[in-house]
Amino acid sequence: RIGQTPVTYSQYAVFLQQVPDQEMPQKTGWFNRKPPADKDNHPVTAVTWHDALAYCTWLSAQTGRRYRLPTEAEWEKAARASLLAAVGVVQEWTQTIWGSDAQQPTYAYPYRRDDGRERIEASSQDNRLFRVYRGWKADDKPENARISRRGRSETKSAPAWRGFRAWASACR
Repeated sequence: RIGQTPVTYSQYAVFLQQVPDQEMPQKTGWFNRKPPADKDNHPVTAVTWHDALAYCTWLSAQTGRRYRLPTEAEWEKAARASLLAAVGVVQEWTQTIWGSDAQQPTYAYPYRRDDGRERIEASSQDNRLFRVYRGWKADDKPENARISRRGRSETKSAPAWRGFRAWASACR
């Protein structure tokens, strides 16, 4: 149920054209809500966690299926099962909460889905919470290129190396 690739510039461009209030990703070559011509099929980057969430909400409304960001456990399971093409191209946002302390995760392993780490509404109310990203970017050091790599970032962060995938729920 996870996207085979991260959401692309061309897919995100349709979203931007249909949602005029949505801000364009910064510093990545967008012009008049159109992506750079040479990046149509590349993973869209420089999106915040909130931008990724807005895309999933929009995609749900367009398709009649429920889309969301994957949990970090879903992301890792798909990556380990070799279901994720293009792993290691960009870091990818997940739905999962890291916590409010950048140095120490509130929600560590072993993973427990029922411990509050998947509360989608939490970051909407508190921008001090960090969310988990998974994966690595193309120019990372070799020791960072592992499926279990886990990082955290503020939800308003939008680096030029972070994108996302959409997860389709079984039903609406």
